[in-house]
Amino acid sequence: MIDYDIIVSGGKNVWTDGDPAKQPHLMTVLAANIRNSKHPKLADKKESWAQRIEVKAAAQAEAARPAEVSHAQVTTLAMQLSSNNAGGKQITISIGAFVALTGSSGDLNFQYAGQLATQDMNAALAAGPAGKHINFDVEMRDDASSTPTALGLVPAFVGLGVKALVSDSMSGIATAVNAMNYDVTQPLGLPITCAACTSGSINDPNATNSDPSLQAGYQDLDNWLRRTTISNVGVSDIQLRDLMSRGPNHDGDANGNGVVNIGVIQSNDTLGLATLATFPTAIPLVRQWQGLTTAPAVTTYPVLYDPTLDPNSYNYAADLAKVMAQAPLDALWDGGQPAQMEGYAVAYHNGGYTIPMTNMGSFLRDATLQALGGNGEGQEAVNNVIVANNASGAVFASEFEASSGSKPAGYDSSVYDAYIVTMLAILKAALPLADPSTVAPADVRTALDQLNVPTGEVIRTGTAEFTKAIAAIAAGHDINYEGASGPVDFDSVGNVRGDLATYRIVNGQFSLVEEYDCINHTADWNCPVVQQ
Repeated sequence: MIDYDIIVSGGKNVWTDGDPAKQPHLMTVLAANIRNSKHPKLADKKESWAQRIEVKAAAQAEAARPAEVSHAQVTTLAMQLSSNNAGGKQITISIGAFVALTGSSGDLNFQYAGQLATQDMNAALAAGPAGKHINFDVEMRDDASSTPTALGLVPAFVGLGVKALVSDSMSGIATAVNAMNYDVTQPLGLPITCAACTSGSINDPNATNSDPSLQAGYQDLDNWLRRTTISNVGVSDIQLRDLMSRGPNHDGDANGNGVVNIGVIQSNDTLGLATLATFPTAIPLVRQWQGLTTAPAVTTYPVLYDPTLDPNSYNYAADLAKVMAQAPLDALWDGGQPAQMEGYAVAYHNGGYTIPMTNMGSFLRDATLQALGGNGEGQEAVNNVIVANNASGAVFASEFEASSGSKPAGYDSSVYDAYIVTMLAILKAALPLADPSTVAPADVRTALDQLNVPTGEVIRTGTAEFTKAIAAIAAGHDINYEGASGPVDFDSVGNVRGDLATYRIVNGQFSLVEEYDCINHTADWNCPVVQQ
């Protein structure tokens, strides 16, 4: 017998043997989940299983109608929602999603995380009277990790009448789309939740850019853009602190020559140059955190590469040789894009280098593990924790592996959370309306800041928890979403704070080295190590 929990939480009793009023739609969702599953246990049987579920759904559909009427007559909440439901018809609410399936940031895990979030929420809507007439349609489009491609998708999303946008791609894509919200002649007017936007310039009212429209997209003074991942400012500070604490005296002088030399590989573009510009301020800050009375001087040796390079033919070995030749290095920092970081990691392995090499957070992708094979052993990266160290993270990790066949990595939990908070915000704004399909995107923007009320009902991940959330929202109660990646508490400008961690590739998997408590330590990014 196949365990239903490898597909989605809740078990057979919920999905096929429960209330006949709910089962036809639940079983339709379950059949779709089965077909989309990458779990090895289902490789040779998922189609036949899905068909059996659909046959049972069809058989119960007729019997469900009287039960639905009876249920509506005796349930006060169901009666309220029936009158607020545009005549009782099924309502579909659309969301536009920029998904990096291809290009330098391409990762199929992002698609899997978004699909899982949508399946969990739609199953929750179908399971209870508060949302059984509502269904989310998430229109996923490949932005090819390209800003021009992403911008070209916007008219189609507008034509579909989407109420909000989600992006799992690079900072530049989300900010370029967000700049359209500040078009003085025809503002886009759509809230954006980004799962992989790490630029320290995002949501910074003092951010500058040579392009005035892009500057508005970065500054985001009207709060159209939120992100469910952590700014690179915190990630970079933790990385520097780690590198500057190595060596016998814990001062970064790993080779004992009296100085600390850090080689830096960075893209020669706005984001890369902005990262380099933070070092003169960040290095003395880290020394201040360390409290060392005397410490060797720190010098960085950058090598810049053209971000438009062909990642398949570029001579990464030449760049590594160049940076290594500048000085006796204590550590190497790679802050490039995912495809380029993979290329440098392979060149590092083939070159037989042994000095510590650390990478930026987008290195932590399942696609990176697949691309590197055995060439990535020992490589490290710092980013947000892959999953929160609580029930929310555990449920997400279990469901994700069951549906995708791989363990979550990098931004996967942040992607899931980005979809979930977007859908919860839509429900928060839409459920009180006579016709939820008329919900205004501007009201969704407002509702995004109403999902983490400290005194609200705690909502974690998974269908059962989202069923609770929908009922609470419909009843006018506050909720407090605790996500797969962390608390997902948006601050006044749309940023979040969460725990960070260092990971190392060990036996072809990302293995936790250290976790840093940045949720409870909010004064700065000098976050204490979590004792394992």
